[in-house]
Amino acid sequence: MKYLSSLLVITLLSVVAFAQNKSDWTKTFPSKVKWYKITDAGVLVVGTTDGLYGVNPSDGKELWKDDDIENIKEENYDPIEGTPYIVLAKKGLTKSSNKIVDVVTGKEVANTKTLGLIQVTKRIYLMKSNAVLFLGLGTNGKPVLMKINLADGSKVWEQQKLFEKNSEQIVSEAGEVKDGFFIATNKNIYKLNAQTGEIMYTVVMKSDLPVAAPPKKQKGMFSAFNIGKQMDATANELATITSADFFQKDNMDVIYFWNQDILTEFNVADGKELWKRVELPSPVTNILFDSHGMLVATAEKTKEDEAKQSKGGGGLLGKIKRAGAGKKNRA
Repeated sequence: MKYLSSLLVITLLSVVAFAQNKSDWTKTFPSKVKWYKITDAGVLVVGTTDGLYGVNPSDGKELWKDDDIENIKEENYDPIEGTPYIVLAKKGLTKSSNKIVDVVTGKEVANTKTLGLIQVTKRIYLMKSNAVLFLGLGTNGKPVLMKINLADGSKVWEQQKLFEKNSEQIVSEAGEVKDGFFIATNKNIYKLNAQTGEIMYTVVMKSDLPVAAPPKKQKGMFSAFNIGKQMDATANELATITSADFFQKDNMDVIYFWNQDILTEFNVADGKELWKRVELPSPVTNILFDSHGMLVATAEKTKEDEAKQSKGGGGLLGKIKRAGAGKKNRA
């Protein structure tokens, strides 16, 4: 037997102006409310047992309902910051999937199942081109990299040349430039053609694989039943976690790159390295810019850092005086 569940929204204005706990509106759902989130687009997303809802937070009116997403959990939810898109990620023992939904319309933009991926290992949002990169395993069991246009959900390209072995993994966000974009793996830096996905050039550069925080151990006799929940919770983190990044500042002809060991600069056109590499005692946490150059802050040194280097601990590296630098960048 179905029962009704209500979502009650109370605004700060009601409390402050009228000094009483008055609700602005009440929304009733046909099944239990599991969780809810306010998105960057201003839409209230509500997960219930029977589906996913989009609600106007101002008046409680239902904007849309997705019946194809039953009993979606909060662990599956991951917003793409600064966009109207959310990702609903699910992970099993051998398979995983990503579904991208536009919260303004409620429409499915992309689904890795229908795109031909049986497993998703990395998801990268391309802000400048409003696209997303998926790296995963195709139906033939081989690694596939594909680019999806989020405006219409179309597949721009896919290629299997870049990652012939599972041992090579993406470790960075994408560095978008005027004629393509950069990605870093644990073995190389690649510049790819944005329209075709073809490799424009390769720079040999080893980078550490990112390490996700271990899931919290569940105690008690029912801990075994939480395995699926833990897998869903790590699906988004594993798909988006990075240990390196690219950035630009004023000079669009050069691009900066850092990983857990070094900071350097490349010529965008041909990949020529322009700097003598600045060695980092520990991973970058912040890069700030002023008229003199950039100020780099690193994290506290870990045992792994100490094993790799014999220098002092993390801290401020000081101002690196270069003409070009990027906007504020956070690890």
